[in-house]
Amino acid sequence: MSKIKKVLLTTSSLEQGEIDKLVTSLEETDCEVVVSEVANKQCEIEEVEDEKIEKEIEDCEIVFVLIGPDETENECIEKQIEVAADQERQVVGIFMGGATGKVPSALETYGDGLISNDIIKIKKVLEGIQVPWENPQGQNRAQKNDIDKGDC
Repeated sequence: MSKIKKVLLTTSSLEQGEIDKLVTSLEETDCEVVVSEVANKQCEIEEVEDEKIEKEIEDCEIVFVLIGPDETENECIEKQIEVAADQERQVVGIFMGGATGKVPSALETYGDGLISNDIIKIKKVLEGIQVPWENPQGQNRAQKNDIDKGDC
């Protein structure tokens, strides 16, 4: 049983079928899962009200940033990560199938960890276990986090 009860999934590069598989796995851990309505492939930050981003984030305990093979810079995802950090929410990247290792710059700066798509690892995150920084193959890599969150 997980400590975390509500999660937000955000992505700009995954097909709905991949998202649905993860949602099903997360729901089996008794988590409520919300898929972001803000981020999408064509998202431009001018088109999205800050209040909508803030509301999505404040209603969850953790934000999972799903990273796919066609990951590109997405202003809305960058903003979501920054808002989540401001609201002291945990932000964890998940490399999905085919990911190359490119991640949103805000995740590197404000994120709490980065893992491969492994339900055992994801469940550990939900149980409150410290999140490692990994490459797409699930091997440890150096943390590139620039901020000491203890001072926030």
